[in-house]
Amino acid sequence: MNNSSSIINLSSPIGPIRGSVTLPSSKSIANRYLILQALSGGKLTVMNLSVSDDTQILKKLLESPPADNIYDAHHAGTTSRFLLAYLAMQPGTQVVTGSERLITRPIKPLAEALISMGADVTYLKEEGHLPIQLGPVPSSLASEVWITGDISSQFITALLLNAHSLPNGLTINIEGELVSKPYVEMTLSILKDVGIESTMTDDKITIGHQPIVEKVLTVESDWSAASYFLGLVTTRPGSEIFMPNLYETSIQGDSHMVDYLYHYGCRYAFENGGLKVWNPADADYTLPPILEMNLEDTPDIFQTLATMHSILGLTCVYTGLSTLPGKETNRIDAMKNELIKVRSIIAELPPRFSSKSQQKYYLQESKATISEVPTFSTYQDHRMAMSLALLSLVGPINIEDPMVVSKSFPHYWDELAKLGFKIT
Repeated sequence: MNNSSSIINLSSPIGPIRGSVTLPSSKSIANRYLILQALSGGKLTVMNLSVSDDTQILKKLLESPPADNIYDAHHAGTTSRFLLAYLAMQPGTQVVTGSERLITRPIKPLAEALISMGADVTYLKEEGHLPIQLGPVPSSLASEVWITGDISSQFITALLLNAHSLPNGLTINIEGELVSKPYVEMTLSILKDVGIESTMTDDKITIGHQPIVEKVLTVESDWSAASYFLGLVTTRPGSEIFMPNLYETSIQGDSHMVDYLYHYGCRYAFENGGLKVWNPADADYTLPPILEMNLEDTPDIFQTLATMHSILGLTCVYTGLSTLPGKETNRIDAMKNELIKVRSIIAELPPRFSSKSQQKYYLQESKATISEVPTFSTYQDHRMAMSLALLSLVGPINIEDPMVVSKSFPHYWDELAKLGFKIT
């Protein structure tokens, strides 16, 4: 599609949606591989690298350091966090910065953890935010650090990726609840795959000083990207989609979305090197009256699920969304704002519902209806654009800033077009 389009009109095909989808490779895995490759001294080769903006920015910055030593991560939160820890442990003086939105996102827990280890970290503007200057690495860094676990698992991963390179290794003490635990487990699995052993308890991870082994690494397809096509199948009876390079043994937390498919009467099978999912048109199945979902381990699929449930008219209670306000946008508020345009409501439940768990609960109800073509904002958030696209199954829609999807899935609209969607 034309990359200069500031708004698109999207309409779905009539009847079942069938076909094969080429997914991008996982940027979560790719970004971890890139940091380890930079630390490996040429021992690691990475294949099937993600074409997402986030990964390509990180690759460029690592392979061709900027002449002015200013590392601009643009909108990429993962890239900025991984770079901050990596550069803090490298020679020389560098600055990590980003877009206007990125510098508002939290980074203080990671920065303060690096300071406590003895790294030279200076806030250039607002305390706790980018841009941050990193001075020369000190002669020694502490081998033990404390960091909060209830804001972003990426802070912990940023430290884990560098731990093996420190002379005395690193023990990370996790304070509070660890959110998005599967992403930390993904990191430890990747480290093990390149020869780095670790030990993990409920509140502590220890990695000793160890060399990376020589290896060729191939990045698997992105399960977060797959979620949108799982959403298409669940909401259009008779549909069937095949997605290559998705595996049952995936280390990606979002692979657990297939565990939810039975709620919607759908089936799946891992075959021919990928995933086939289908929605039997003749199945004798009734949707449940209400669903309860804790998405603490899979927050990136909240937008997909919320859009699906809007289309299906399925009432759902969500919890485990604590990391979403600090993403590219406040994803809870953004979904509230956009789904109300099709008369679907998301509301935070009163505190009495969470008096014991201390969690926040959100109720979604009402079936999406379209009378006039709605125009959806995307908030500079790739996942807003891709999830809201599913609402074209209800009726024609407009989506602003469609190329925001380049952050993780540049050819998303092309894949929809291959399935019969009309994009103008």
